[in-house]
Amino acid sequence: MAEFDLRFQIPGTVTRQAAEHTFYWLADGKGAFNTPLGPRLGKLGPVRHEDIELFRLAAMVYTADRSVPRQVGQVNWTQRPIALTVPVHNPDSWNALAGDLQSLLDFLSGDA
Repeated sequence: MAEFDLRFQIPGTVTRQAAEHTFYWLADGKGAFNTPLGPRLGKLGPVRHEDIELFRLAAMVYTADRSVPRQVGQVNWTQRPIALTVPVHNPDSWNALAGDLQSLLDFLSGDA
């Protein structure tokens, strides 16, 4: 299973494992995401926590999709097991939706 984490700071030492499975999104624009918005979407003005977190989830889904190859042999469409860890402000509200979000993403991506 491909597993990816989202972090907002780069530690002093990054292991090979962390480098392969962690997306860093820094306020100064450096990291895995090429956007001037920053991880808190500050360039857009005031944005609700839930909207920021949904944007982060979408960015993680896209980046994970682009990071895990689909092709196996001659088959160009295979289901990939992918797990994402995205920091959120209120985990309880997201945990209540986790099953629905997983089903939606499974359906849209063809992955698990």
